[in-house]
Amino acid sequence: MAHAKETPRQKMIGMMYLVLMALLALNVSKQVLDAFGVLDTGLVSTIQTLEVANNKVMQDFASQLQLNQKKVKPWHDKAQEVSAKAKAIVDFIQDKKIEIITTADGKKT
Repeated sequence: MAHAKETPRQKMIGMMYLVLMALLALNVSKQVLDAFGVLDTGLVSTIQTLEVANNKVMQDFASQLQLNQKKVKPWHDKAQEVSAKAKAIVDFIQDKKIEIITTADGKKT
């Protein structure tokens, strides 16, 4: 199955988590892991900003759909599909982050 090209931001996030997992496996110092906490805070802020922008786009799709359903409906449906897939990916990453943190802390969920 062909995969869409990742954006530079997506590649950076993927590499960051790969490095984090490697560092956890090596049992590195707390200061290094704290730095990842700072990066995560920045990423969360970025995600929130992008969610606002994406919600605006979806609202625009909905308003345009009301104006010209025949022309906009196929694109609206694709946008809904992409939005659902993106949410699934974000949820998966969040679950893995929690799993990594709880494993590193030695806590049972």
